[in-house]
Amino acid sequence: MYPVPGHLAYAVLGKRYFNIDWIPVIAGAMLPDLIDKPLDDIFHITPYGRYMMHSLLGMAVCVSLRIISLAGGSRFPILSAIWGI
Repeated sequence: MYPVPGHLAYAVLGKRYFNIDWIPVIAGAMLPDLIDKPLDDIFHITPYGRYMMHSLLGMAVCVSLRIISLAGGSRFPILSAIWGI
């Protein structure tokens, strides 16, 4: 995983506007790279490092998790918002 300035900028904005701990914010912002980069660099499954989670499919997965979290009465609605964003 390479820390990408765009992902880190999302983490800073999430921290600023949602005012929660840094660890979930950085984890949520770096999630696409945590999934896509190893699939390319280590396992050689994908053609390049920005693939599944950097697409509309990845966005749909994150938004679906957000909706499920809200429907199930999540104890951590702010954290689910970060993952949805």
